[in-house]
Amino acid sequence: MQVTIQNLMPDSKYKFRVVAHNKNGLGESSAVLKVATQGEVQVPGPAPNLQAVSTTPTSVTLSWDTPLTGNGDALTYKVYYMEKGLDLEQVRPSVMVGGVRWPYMLK
Repeated sequence: MQVTIQNLMPDSKYKFRVVAHNKNGLGESSAVLKVATQGEVQVPGPAPNLQAVSTTPTSVTLSWDTPLTGNGDALTYKVYYMEKGLDLEQVRPSVMVGGVRWPYMLK
């Protein structure tokens, strides 16, 4: 026999036991089983301190700090941007992480 108990809290400890039941009543309880649910996998949080400087008539340099939350270090970043008046968002290829603060130039 098996049952799946859903909607539990992630990364939490629970105790379970099973008692059989029939028309004559409840049977004896199983031993208590202690189990912890798995932790949630977190994606990186927002990149804080995003700054932009127009460096030439056709380019902008962006910089930001490492996200404060997430499961593990961010390995790459994607930069999304949209030209004013247009509804089409564009994405720049992944940017490899080389340090805490990473500059990125759009041309």
